Amino acid sequence: MEPEDVVTILNEYLDLQAKIIKKNQGDIDKYVGDEIMAVFSGDEKADNAVASAIEIASQIAELNKTKDDMGLKSINVGIGMALGNVIQGRMGSKERMDNTSIGDTVNLAARLCAHAESGEILVSKDIVSKLTKDKFHFKKLEPIMVKGKENP
Repeated sequence: MEPEDVVTILNEYLDLQAKIIKKNQGDIDKYVGDEIMAVFSGDEKADNAVASAIEIASQIAELNKTKDDMGLKSINVGIGMALGNVIQGRMGSKERMDNTSIGDTVNLAARLCAHAESGEILVSKDIVSKLTKDKFHFKKLEPIMVKGKENP
């Protein structure tokens, strides 16, 4: 595909996801290629993050079905999530600074995202332990090895 067409498709998917994240009290930290890094805070951050992920997966499945029915290109999305401390602030050089979040939690979320299959939401056990509502159902998976961690 032409780069312009790829950007058009990516922007459609990123816009859909960003609206859902905002609706669920999340903040967009950054866009990394075809990925969104979002941060949730507050007492219900785990609930809001999981609710966002479920809605994103559902909305993308619907969008993909519509696009497939029309013979248009679609994108498969997997989601990875982790909960923990991050440092947020301005980083960069004297010539260009960006606001960003960094830390082990950010790295773990990115690694889980890389492991997630299309339509799959992989969450760390810390998220499950911090949920305040009983409305989500999880399937326990075997631990996986991720880059940067000694243990699964």
